[in-house]
Amino acid sequence: MVEARLEKKIIAVLAAALAITGTAGAFAISLERQRKVEIANAVRLNELEISRLRRDNEELSVKIARQESPSILSIRAGRMGQPSEKGVVWAYENFDGGRVEFRENGVLSFRTPEETAQ
Repeated sequence: MVEARLEKKIIAVLAAALAITGTAGAFAISLERQRKVEIANAVRLNELEISRLRRDNEELSVKIARQESPSILSIRAGRMGQPSEKGVVWAYENFDGGRVEFRENGVLSFRTPEETAQ
């Protein structure tokens, strides 16, 4: 009789442990599915952002191509007045802020950003 009670207690404890394990497993699966949904949503939003950026990039490429087209460049060049005076210096800035100067006598000089600032 004592053994029967002990067996019943062991069975009850094992059944409770099985129920707790099953519940914990179901909860873990639920959390993992929710995490997968969050990751999928983040991926979808990033893909939308990438497609928007690609579209913007294509639009800007088209605008740049239009601005650099030979017909538009020739129109702009036609609007610019040609220098007629002697002693005119053509100067172009480079990306460092320095200047390359072409003088009418064929002299080429370069000024550093520090010299240009003075």
